[in-house]
Amino acid sequence: GTSYLNGGNVGIGTTSPDNLLTIESSGDTILQINRNDNTIGGGNRTGIIQFGAKGTWGTNLATSKIWSYAEETFTSTANGTSLRFFTTELGSATPDEKMIIDTNGNVGIGTSSPSEKLDVDGNATFSGTVEVKGVLSMGYASDITGSNTGTANESYLNFNDSGGATQGYVGFGSLNNSDLYLSNYISSKFLRLKDNGILDYNGNVTFSGTSQATIFIATDGTDSTELRNFGVNFNRGTSYLRPSENGNKNL
Repeated sequence: GTSYLNGGNVGIGTTSPDNLLTIESSGDTILQINRNDNTIGGGNRTGIIQFGAKGTWGTNLATSKIWSYAEETFTSTANGTSLRFFTTELGSATPDEKMIIDTNGNVGIGTSSPSEKLDVDGNATFSGTVEVKGVLSMGYASDITGSNTGTANESYLNFNDSGGATQGYVGFGSLNNSDLYLSNYISSKFLRLKDNGILDYNGNVTFSGTSQATIFIATDGTDSTELRNFGVNFNRGTSYLRPSENGNKNL
């Protein structure tokens, strides 16, 4: 387009530029930055947008910037490029790389080699709602995975070992609508709190100690070593174990 100078403002495609540089077009308006180089290799910058400042305090022509960064040797069919973003921290005069969008579209914050669509090296705070429709994992010795299989009222947290094998999970609704349950994935044992308040377990319960196992039951707010008015029924017979009022055990 034609360039115009109007009161110190430069207009390209317009005779009345609103700012120091105004570009207008009836179609797509493109600002093109090219590097004219026959041997562009990985590590070369193909374009830079740089922001600076100056005053009586001094001059800094690079307070923040964006790089177009070649990630491979350029040919007619291979132009792998990332975008790198730099800002200057408080108390410093030198911008550092803070974020990258790599050749795969992965975004890295605090890391220059993101391995996922979003890879954050550091802490993150969310003030709104975080919705996960896939897998949420923590890359430590044990992974914690949140998933929804698509079945109505079915979601769970999956606990994996360092090799990715599932060791157990905490679920809601998978077994029966509003039930909350804990499961040992390997032996398929689960502890379920049903929506009617009943606690259900599909395995054996063992109480053990160094010398003997003791169940403490207190109804008056104090600890007790006695079982009072408490019975254990044996389902395959009519026998039961019931401590008497004085603590004696009747069978």
